[in-house]
Amino acid sequence: PCMFFLRCAFSGILPARDREAIWEVYSQLKEVCALDRGEAIARGFVRLNARRNIFRVMGGRATASMGAVVAHHTTPLSVVLRELRRAEKQAKEYGRNAFCVKILKRAGGALSYTASWGFGGVPGDGQSQLSARDLPYNQETFEVHSSRVRTPMSCLFELRDTLALPGVSRRAVYNTLQWLQDLPPNPDGLGEEAYKELLVKNLAYQFARQGVKPEVLRDYKGSMGDQKESPAEKLADTVVEVAFQQCRPRGSGENWLNVPDHLSAMLQVAEFLAREGRAPRLKKNREADQGKAQTVPSETAQPEKGR
Repeated sequence: PCMFFLRCAFSGILPARDREAIWEVYSQLKEVCALDRGEAIARGFVRLNARRNIFRVMGGRATASMGAVVAHHTTPLSVVLRELRRAEKQAKEYGRNAFCVKILKRAGGALSYTASWGFGGVPGDGQSQLSARDLPYNQETFEVHSSRVRTPMSCLFELRDTLALPGVSRRAVYNTLQWLQDLPPNPDGLGEEAYKELLVKNLAYQFARQGVKPEVLRDYKGSMGDQKESPAEKLADTVVEVAFQQCRPRGSGENWLNVPDHLSAMLQVAEFLAREGRAPRLKKNREADQGKAQTVPSETAQPEKGR
């Protein structure tokens, strides 16, 4: 979350559709900024309180590549710093305006997820705003267009928070990783719509089977569970939509990236971060009209220390 808001803060923009997925973090940010109402980050400015301290920052067309490492507290600092530089390099190699989250497991394994931020920068040649990997910034249209797309980082937040809910099993990720290995790497030969439908239906089936159901989200996320659309299908559609946005060819002469590999990386990192003691624990709603759950510290598990 800190990396995401640092990216938003230095450019002064926050995608509109992401606010629902990260409402808990964003509400905390507004409290830190001492705002009773209004936006903390918007239109190229950052506001620290309701009446003064409005800072003009670099603007929505600015881009940044970042790397982050999650490591056990016993991992040598030299190893962490070396992997941090590699993560930053991996983000830059992915393309302008990207991030890389790398996880160093205590047992010696490693996971990583690399994607673009999904917003900011200027339009590419021959690309429409909604088909580009990163939604380019235009002061007049950004608010409207950003309400139609999701960014990879906010999708990772939502996936982590959902997998961390009591009653939801992370086995959904393990089962999905098995059948993703047998899928073709891209829609070529199958058709984009058919390929997307195949991914969404299978992913939604695993989510629903492992506990992503309306009653679970209603208990812990309030009104977010009161939806006509199946929460498993909605989450699956969001995950696949982000993967397609990241893997789609960026211009003529370029090929699709491997969609199952992108999904596998996202799912594995989200599953690791959703384990007990790492993800925020949501308090169960007691009031029927409560619109959102409260994040409280874990009472039974101590978070794994890291750098």
